[in-house]
Amino acid sequence: MEKLLNKQLILSIFILFTSLFLANPYALAYQVQPMSAEIKPFGKQSQYSLRVDNTDSFPVSLEFIPWLVTQDEFGKNTLSPADNDLLVIPMTAVVQPGKSQTIMVRYLGEPVIEQSQTYSIEINQVTVAMEDVSASELGIAFNFKTMLNVTPDDSKAELNAKSFQSHGDTWNIEVVNSGNRFAKITEMEWVVSDGNHSVTLDRDNIKDFVVGKMVMPNASRIFKVSQIDKIDMGNASVKIKWLQQ
Repeated sequence: MEKLLNKQLILSIFILFTSLFLANPYALAYQVQPMSAEIKPFGKQSQYSLRVDNTDSFPVSLEFIPWLVTQDEFGKNTLSPADNDLLVIPMTAVVQPGKSQTIMVRYLGEPVIEQSQTYSIEINQVTVAMEDVSASELGIAFNFKTMLNVTPDDSKAELNAKSFQSHGDTWNIEVVNSGNRFAKITEMEWVVSDGNHSVTLDRDNIKDFVVGKMVMPNASRIFKVSQIDKIDMGNASVKIKWLQQ
């Protein structure tokens, strides 16, 4: 009897998820590439292209909004309008089924910058009424935020772990970036040691232990780290190496 109830429960969950996807024609309505990019503040490398592919059978209406991204020590992003720094052409587009749209993004800010600057291109699906498309077919709008870094020549990150605080099963590490370039944890290798044992967290497994992603230039960032096997987190230290340098 218990096995029968379990089978019925699994079947009910499968039907529920299937119905949700079938009821939402825009579940995979469009794709955006690339999700992150890096350009220079002037010259031929001061622009790049976004590609939007409509993978559905209905047109999608989109708008593109540029933002300047700043971040506090806990990784919370604040967005500010960046219309004066970034030129986005076109700012709106209707992409037909099975078609693609190329979006040009060009940096128009100060050509000489002392450190990297982070921006985001927000892509919003606008649910507008279209001919031959019923209200039920419009579904749910999906939005994306892509990441763009504008970096000066010869910029680099300089990362060091400054302080450590234990919080039960987690551990807070303050990482200081004294360089003039952003850094991502997937570009870092962390060697964690407590004096008796040492564990290396490389780009493939660091995201399994560390909550967060980016360290802004000339800024500090507090990362939350989960318990690492065989490491006494109360006596641990970290050596950080940025693998891209």
